[in-house]
Amino acid sequence: DKDGLHKRFLESSYQFTSPFPFHLIPSIKGFRYAILSGYGYGLIPMMDVKEDLERGDLVLLSQRHKETLSLYLHHWGLMSDLIKEFIDALKRYSSDLI
Repeated sequence: DKDGLHKRFLESSYQFTSPFPFHLIPSIKGFRYAILSGYGYGLIPMMDVKEDLERGDLVLLSQRHKETLSLYLHHWGLMSDLIKEFIDALKRYSSDLI
């Protein structure tokens, strides 16, 4: 598990500490597709699955569990005006939340 998110979820929600098999799917779109196709469970941001939950295509594994993650913005050294404007807006907005 690359970042430990699923391991923390299983431990905190179900007290499951045994090693477990898992697959890495590097595409967010592919990861969601695999879950919707029934290949397993996954942890996906609520904003990305809200409609799937409302339709009944997905179910919540836990009503109580919420995970807070740090946000990292990756960008290349070439700074376009659009990217700079986006980063400035993100900093302004996020400073209100902290």
